[in-house]
Amino acid sequence: LAVWLSSGPTIAARGLLSRSAAAAPASTVRPGPLLEKCAQSTTGAPEYLPALQLLPGRVEFSYFPEETQALLMVPLGGQIGAIVLGANRKRAFGSDDVMWAR
Repeated sequence: LAVWLSSGPTIAARGLLSRSAAAAPASTVRPGPLLEKCAQSTTGAPEYLPALQLLPGRVEFSYFPEETQALLMVPLGGQIGAIVLGANRKRAFGSDDVMWAR
């Protein structure tokens, strides 16, 4: 789990993280195009990447372990930022998980 706001450092980084992310949690999240797009969403709709290993954008989420297979990004709403949840299997998040994350 990582929580990021565009106005500052990473707010939270918990769970299994890469070694570099665990060593410097405040600078863990460096947003790329996928996270920026989600964070700036005005609809509040989450972005779900069910098979992360197949995407070239995988490098954007290097703060998660290499074994991370799926990601769910949920925009924060009133602020430019997002909650990023990772899972260790493909298609791990269902509609119940999306509703819970909102």
